[in-house]
Amino acid sequence: MFNFKFALLPLLILSIGLSGCTKLNKDVSKTLSIVIEPAFKEQVLDAVKYATSKNNSLEFEIKILSPDPDKRSAEIQKLRTQIMSGKGPDLYLVNCSTDGAAQMNEPLFENPYKAMQSGVFASLDKYMKKDSYWQKENYNPSFLLPGQYQERQYILPLSCHYNMLISDTVLDYTQENDTLEDWISNIKSSSDHALKNALFELDNISGNWFQPAADYNSGQIFFDKEKWSNFALEYLLFKQDYLENEKTNNTDTSSSHILISSLDDINEHTTQIDIIPDIQGKKMAAIRCFGAVSMASDYKEEAYHFLMYFLNNVIQESTSTNGMSLSANGVLGTDYPVQVSAIRTKLSFLDQSKQDLAIKAFQSLEGAYFPTEVEHFIYEEIIENSSLLYGPQTDFKKIWQDKLSALADKAWNDYHTQVTE
Repeated sequence: MFNFKFALLPLLILSIGLSGCTKLNKDVSKTLSIVIEPAFKEQVLDAVKYATSKNNSLEFEIKILSPDPDKRSAEIQKLRTQIMSGKGPDLYLVNCSTDGAAQMNEPLFENPYKAMQSGVFASLDKYMKKDSYWQKENYNPSFLLPGQYQERQYILPLSCHYNMLISDTVLDYTQENDTLEDWISNIKSSSDHALKNALFELDNISGNWFQPAADYNSGQIFFDKEKWSNFALEYLLFKQDYLENEKTNNTDTSSSHILISSLDDINEHTTQIDIIPDIQGKKMAAIRCFGAVSMASDYKEEAYHFLMYFLNNVIQESTSTNGMSLSANGVLGTDYPVQVSAIRTKLSFLDQSKQDLAIKAFQSLEGAYFPTEVEHFIYEEIIENSSLLYGPQTDFKKIWQDKLSALADKAWNDYHTQVTE
């Protein structure tokens, strides 16, 4: 049974924001403090319900970052000051930066790689070794790598985003190991106008064109300035040609293609799903939100177990027998899940064959990365260069050659600064 104070919990949190908390038990020995995003509120509160039903010695203090940019910025600065002084919450359930158009609010950790190196987070290895969840083939193991530093796990990605081309017809324009450059070359020579129209929007994922760009463990910079700028020029020239010669005259509606899509765009007509590779041919996912336990926490194990409610099926199995109705379902937030079971849950309205298509695409991902400010800078610059096509006619190629070369130089230098600072 839950007391009246718990029933008021959502209202209390909404009214008190970052500094607010609620007492779930009067006589407790442990208070777990958690910082979360506004979008995670319902799922986190449901997990709190479950946790307190199983352990009445736990009390939770839920701190919700404000959705208002100005208030959020002030809250983040206050939190960062606390973190730097060795204080702060026990658990973080927060978003990263993004590498494209859907830029979220200011992240608490602008560069999770550097946060790991600075000792903000606690190692999770000893808890993971005892956790049977990690013996199952459910979580994509390559997603763990970006959350590691010196071979120890500090961060667990909880959601991600990857770029898919979804079609309701069978397409044969690419081979298994093709690069993004191969995609452009093959699709340029195709007569499928709908496919070209999809490729026309490739600038929206320009932050994902070259990943991983750096290794924060070894200090290596992988970002290849020449390869990147050559590809960017090739793409923009393709876009210019298509805009001038095909797009306005195209009335072909024989097939349906979605370039940057979500799992929600998969339907009963979906026949093919392809992960869009990067310039190197790698199929990478951008991490959207993650969980991490604070090094300053006195309750690291309890924080880890609460974090795992958003990956394991403990709550689901319990609610199937005790009548509780909770929304936590193996993924935190509204982006893509990082495990097979949650993809099936998300696509449960479709038959298994369509779910299998999505899972096959997910399992073809080779890795993941935390977007930083550099990726968003690249995206903004590519969009700006692309927008020149809608202005006065000029020698676009010459302008782009100069701008893209300078852009690549700055991106490389920024990656170098991030890795070495």
